[in-house]
Amino acid sequence: MTLKKIGIILYVLSIVFITYFVATLSEASKVVDFLSDQQTTLLSNDDDLLLASVMASHHDGSDAYTLSMPLFEETFTNTDHNIRVSIYPIAVFNDKTSSNMLAILAKDIQIENDQAELDENDFHVMSIDIVFDRPIAFSDQTQNEFTEEFPYIFEDRTRLFLIDLNKIMTITGQAVFTSIDISYKTTGDSQQILVGLTNGLLSDVIVRDPFDIEFNRDISAITTEATQLIEMHGVDNFEDNTQIYYNDVLLQTLKHYNWYFFEYIAIELVMVSVISYFLFFHKIVKKRLRIKKDQKHKEEQERYNQIRNELSQPNAQEINREVHEL
Repeated sequence: MTLKKIGIILYVLSIVFITYFVATLSEASKVVDFLSDQQTTLLSNDDDLLLASVMASHHDGSDAYTLSMPLFEETFTNTDHNIRVSIYPIAVFNDKTSSNMLAILAKDIQIENDQAELDENDFHVMSIDIVFDRPIAFSDQTQNEFTEEFPYIFEDRTRLFLIDLNKIMTITGQAVFTSIDISYKTTGDSQQILVGLTNGLLSDVIVRDPFDIEFNRDISAITTEATQLIEMHGVDNFEDNTQIYYNDVLLQTLKHYNWYFFEYIAIELVMVSVISYFLFFHKIVKKRLRIKKDQKHKEEQERYNQIRNELSQPNAQEINREVHEL
């Protein structure tokens, strides 16, 4: 294989990689702008916030619905702290697949602690700790306790964590939530529990957060059966079900942003076409233009020489006339 062919192959592979990157970038921009444009509406409606976030995270045109009422909801408040925690099951589906998810939504977060660490956006660094009743195989490890970042949605006061329930399925069935702790980082790289929730069917509900004992911390309602919305309600004819919340406008609104993909790809095609021209065709075109120019110059020179020769020689009739006069 020649060096030129190797170069062409590498160039084609680079275009494939760039196209994948551009497609990913367009999808990310589409999701960000979709959520940003709906920010005011979504922050005022928990259900729409959950569904829009799930649709945006799947990148495959999936639709979604949730329960009209959460499986768990409580507002915790005292002088220095405040947080409202809601836990919803969500059904996600498209023409090919369907699955169940669980959403842990925290809103109206207030943390009055001088030791709390903030990130570059002056947002609190928060995490969520989840303990299951059985080990789960994940990333070549088997464990029943996981600590993950608790990401914000639009603002520091709103946080959302989504769990694909397929990923907590084990050979003995779906794992059950034993406890859920929401924490924030403080100076010295330590963690302070903001609120701690416990499954009262598996262990005693104890207070391990700064709120009074009177608040509800029992998440025993989050059972396997309660989270299986697809199995209970399916993906057809659920719109009139009073137990279900569904917004058919959200997916259509998201689809309106599909033009991002075509715009980004069009820009890439223009850039690739220009680069490809100068890499592979510019020399050929330039050479052909030079040959054509040289040929034209040669023809013009020949024509010029012909005319010059004709002008330098007397006309045959003029010569005969002069001879006759003599």
